[in-house]
Amino acid sequence: MKPPLVLLDANVIIEAHELGLWHRMVASFEVMVPAVVARHEAKYFVVGGQHNPIQLASLIAQNKVKELQADLSELSASPTSTVASVALRLVHSVDILGLLSRPRRRWISQVP
Repeated sequence: MKPPLVLLDANVIIEAHELGLWHRMVASFEVMVPAVVARHEAKYFVVGGQHNPIQLASLIAQNKVKELQADLSELSASPTSTVASVALRLVHSVDILGLLSRPRRRWISQVP
């Protein structure tokens, strides 16, 4: 069984595509994405100035990525645990890119 990975923001998905890590993430983790991100936010990524589509719908249809949905009653049932869970998962989601990514050049601003 793969460890779960909840990606709450399209930016993590887009950057994983841009870094060439997306397929490795899907192979290594049980990736879960909120419906709003899957359907409306994670649409494309840019490499070499070229726009490339993100194919979340096909991965969801193939059960390679899980789409998360919740209605208002589910979210309001336990607001404290929901907020804590979301915060922990967001930190883990952002952290995982650092673990999987290859070294990148970092720009450091110099203050005179």
